[in-house]
Amino acid sequence: MIPTCSRNPIIKLSSAIAFLFILLSLPSIAQLKTGEGKRKINGTNLFLTVRGKGEPLLVIHGGPGLNHRYFIPHLAGLEKNFTLIYYDQRACGLSDIPSTDSISIKFLADDIDFIRKELKIEKLNILAHSWGAVLAAHYSLQYPGHVKRLILSNPSPFSREYDEQSAALIKQRTTQQDSTERATIIGKGSLDIGDYERLFNLSFRQSAFRPSNMALLKLALPARFPEASNALFTALSNDKLFSLNLYDEVKAFRFPVLIIHGKSDVLPMAAVDRLKKEIVQAEVVIFERSGHFLFVEETALFEDVVSRFLRK
Repeated sequence: MIPTCSRNPIIKLSSAIAFLFILLSLPSIAQLKTGEGKRKINGTNLFLTVRGKGEPLLVIHGGPGLNHRYFIPHLAGLEKNFTLIYYDQRACGLSDIPSTDSISIKFLADDIDFIRKELKIEKLNILAHSWGAVLAAHYSLQYPGHVKRLILSNPSPFSREYDEQSAALIKQRTTQQDSTERATIIGKGSLDIGDYERLFNLSFRQSAFRPSNMALLKLALPARFPEASNALFTALSNDKLFSLNLYDEVKAFRFPVLIIHGKSDVLPMAAVDRLKKEIVQAEVVIFERSGHFLFVEETALFEDVVSRFLRK
């Protein structure tokens, strides 16, 4: 039996070594440099923006075909306590447009893991919006060991079975003025980037608690948006994973999941209920005065709900 007096130095030394190991593991979080620019990721150049301070949070934009700019400045509150990693998916925003044989769900999911490795993060906190939630689900299924927490904000349905319900809600909420404005824009024939942005904002009005709030949403579409969208949809329309029913698959999630839904969204509540049923450990929060872009319409509440979840 070892006397107590001889054990204490060993215990203290072991504790010191353990503490040193913890300290050495922190720089990958604490030393993320803020800034923006292109990085060579998974064989293409992706545009990344890193803002804020604290624990990293990867932000995945929707679309397919939009870019991360529509989150800014609405997530600025989160940047006070978390390092937000925004990026434009391949063939989106300011990222490069690769050949169509390099655009697929697998490439898009692999890009996320390449970003994780590039920034030296062992496990990701992920905030995914709209269609980005579908991409985040694919990533989480391929790389479950690298997901720490997953936040799905107004997730697009994980199958096509809710399309008719969404279409009915859109038709019900589309005003005559919306239809007239849309017809006028399309009637021009050759559309510029401003026309595309106006068409998007018109469609988003039906998914808002207060349609006028959509004036606060800045899409910042790049000049090559038509070219990029054509490449993206040409490739994804031939990808079987693009329309895969994921509801059975996500039952495998074993990490904390938060689902946030704006009550005025045209994405039906039934799809959220189905997701909660399949991800039994998921927490669901409904925003009463928001639609699809709840971080625009209820910014402070969004910041509070997301922050609380990430700090659990």
